[in-house]
Amino acid sequence: IGVVDGSDTTVYRDVFDHLSMAPVDQISSASGEKSFRIAADDGRIQGKVTYQYDPSGTDCEFIIANYEFYNLCDTPLTILTGLYGDFDIINSGTNYAGYDAANDMVYMYDQSDSRACAFALLSGTPRNLRAVNNPTYVWNDGFSDGTAYFLMSRTNNLSGTSADDWSMLLTFGQSTLAQGDTVRYTVALMYANNGSAGLPAILDKARATQGCCQGTVGNVDCDPADLTDVADLTQLINHLFIDFAPLCCPEEANINGDPNGTVDMADLTKLIDHLFLSFTPLGACQ
Repeated sequence: IGVVDGSDTTVYRDVFDHLSMAPVDQISSASGEKSFRIAADDGRIQGKVTYQYDPSGTDCEFIIANYEFYNLCDTPLTILTGLYGDFDIINSGTNYAGYDAANDMVYMYDQSDSRACAFALLSGTPRNLRAVNNPTYVWNDGFSDGTAYFLMSRTNNLSGTSADDWSMLLTFGQSTLAQGDTVRYTVALMYANNGSAGLPAILDKARATQGCCQGTVGNVDCDPADLTDVADLTQLINHLFIDFAPLCCPEEANINGDPNGTVDMADLTKLIDHLFLSFTPLGACQ
C-alpha cells in the first residue's frame, strides 16, 4: 500500500524484510478458507485478507485472496494498492516475465522448465501489470519506498523479455478513502505445471468460483472499484424505503450474513455501524 503525504512517500508491505504491513492475527479458519487481520505498523491503515482454496483438490492450481483495506485516520487517504512477488523458478537469473492484459494477469516462467506462476485481478481493472527487473530496482536499494511507489504509480504494462532475475507486480488501483471507507480487491494466485500457456485455463477455474459478490459484502452499488462508502448506504436506503429498485447484487447487500440472504433493516444497521461507529470489518460473501 503506497501513500504520499506532502513530500513523504510511505509504502506499507511485507516483502524483502520490510514488515510495515503484515498479518497481525488469524481471525477465522474453516475448511477451504482462512482469514487474517493485517495492519500497518503505524496503525493508519488496517484490513483483512481471506484466502480461499479447494480443500478437496489435489492439483493446488490456485488460491483466491480477498483483500480489504480501511482508513482509520480522521482525514482522507489516497492509496495505491497491489501485490508483488519474486518467484525464482529454477535459476533466478534465467527467468522471464510477461503480462496478459485481456485476462488482467501478470506471470513468470523459465524457458528450461514447465512451471509458471501468476497473479490475476478478479475485481475491476488493474492499474498495471509489470515485470520488475531485480538488478535495476531491487539489488541496489533493497526495493525502497520510493522505488516501490514509483513502480506502483505507473499506468503502463511491462514484460521481461530477456533471461534475467525478474519479479512481478500487479497494482490493483488507486483509491481515496474517507474515514471508515473500505476498498476491496480479489486476486487469484496461480501455479501451472505446463508453462505460461496453461495459466488461462486455471484462471477460468478460479473465476468460476466467484459470484457477483467479491470477497466481502458491502459494495451495494456495485462500484467497479469495490469501495464501501456512503454511496452504498444511499443505495440500500433507496432499495429498502424509497424506490424499492432491485439490487444489482443482493449478496453484496446481505451485510449481516443472514443465512437466508434476506436484505432488511439489520443490514442497514450493520452498514452504518461499519461506516460511522465501530468500523468493524465486514464479513465474507456467503
